[in-house]
Amino acid sequence: MPKPAKVKEVEALREALKATPNFYLVEFSGLSVTATNNLRGSILQAGGELRVAKNTLLRLAMREEKVPEAIEAWLEGPTALLLCPEDPVAPAKAVVDFAGNLAEGMLRLKAGVVEGRVLDSAGAEAMAKLPSKLEIQSMALGALAGPLNSLVGVLNGALSDLVFTLQAVADKRKEEGN
Repeated sequence: MPKPAKVKEVEALREALKATPNFYLVEFSGLSVTATNNLRGSILQAGGELRVAKNTLLRLAMREEKVPEAIEAWLEGPTALLLCPEDPVAPAKAVVDFAGNLAEGMLRLKAGVVEGRVLDSAGAEAMAKLPSKLEIQSMALGALAGPLNSLVGVLNGALSDLVFTLQAVADKRKEEGN
């Protein structure tokens, strides 16, 4: 008979997995409490959430939510669940950036599921190197705004030329009228 606390934890994990189409399995070891809290803060700022869970409970929650079974191969050793409800890139990038400041092997992306597709460690790392959703939106906006700004400049220049020409004509007529 399962303990009520474990049933509750599986239910919480299941709800978390249901709420996001994107998540990563993160391997961590030897992180201090301060480092873990700083990591969680970085991930939260990037739009994600980090949950430490027992592999057996996580496996049960994944099976109940019909997560692709292939991801279960990475449920070994210390595992944290990185939930990415909005953008699958920014939270993964936060983990990879944070890992860069730590000793080798303390923190890494083991695997992930992005839009229903299972990624191995290399795929998860590659995902973290992509521009985030916000960066892509900014680039698209810049690409759209550039030609529009140029058009406004050209039209503004033509309008200025017309105003100066009319002013010159008015000044000349005023001189001729005197």
